[in-house]
Amino acid sequence: MIVLIINLAVRVIEALIFIRIILSWIMPRGGQNSDFGRFINDLTEPLLAPFRVVLPLGNMGGLDLSPIILLFILDIVRNFVVRML
Repeated sequence: MIVLIINLAVRVIEALIFIRIILSWIMPRGGQNSDFGRFINDLTEPLLAPFRVVLPLGNMGGLDLSPIILLFILDIVRNFVVRML
């Protein structure tokens, strides 16, 4: 049961991050001008912000790699926790 909850939580976070990535490609300012875009941003920014401190955008030519790193770390943490249970 706990494993299912952990998997569901991680899947929801992953989906939110993918939605944010897609919004950043198709909408100006990543959808910040819409209520939906602000909602997604408010949910994902606390998770992405720590990685932006480590990887500033200026060093990557303006490419934000924080979602990729967060997705990678989420997968590692999920696998570790699931194996521990």
